Amino acid sequence: MTNPASDSPASQAHSIDPEHAHLRWSQRLAGGTHALIRHIERLDTYAVRQFIDGLSTENKHQRFLMHLDRACESFITHLTHVDGLHEVALVAVMKDGAAEKVLGLCYYRKDIDQNTAACTLMVADDWQQKGLGKALIRHLIEIARADELVKMSFVEYAENLELRGLAHELGFHTHVDPNDTEQLVYTLNLNPPPQV
Repeated sequence: MTNPASDSPASQAHSIDPEHAHLRWSQRLAGGTHALIRHIERLDTYAVRQFIDGLSTENKHQRFLMHLDRACESFITHLTHVDGLHEVALVAVMKDGAAEKVLGLCYYRKDIDQNTAACTLMVADDWQQKGLGKALIRHLIEIARADELVKMSFVEYAENLELRGLAHELGFHTHVDPNDTEQLVYTLNLNPPPQV
């Protein structure tokens, strides 16, 4: 998982892959509210910073596997300046006056072999348990499959039972992180063999 507190330079910025840039979904959430899910853009930098800084301490700890007060600028740039080819980021937004408010985001970055990807999911505290996380991950999985990725994975604390349930519902398999028994590694086979 990317370390948001790192001061290493952000990856080189590129434009979004035109094949994916047009993808947008209107998502109805529990309670009848609608959110727009789309590819993240460079103009989302301020809104993404506000979103991450607004997460509760517990939420940040679960997402980043470390204590975090504020995300550094290099991490924000890393999220909002994706190339759409080696990395993909989706954001769920809602109108907030003349601007947009970020409710959640998900992201994957291809590994060196270009066949697998590590992903992460973040949802604002007030928007959890409304179906937003599931919608974000499902769309990210669709894009990964279209990109012919073979496997997607992420690491989370074992105590996060809500995410564990969501991951199993979406078909992820789980094993204990060999480097940290308090963490679980979730893996999804994106191209399972056909049923015989």
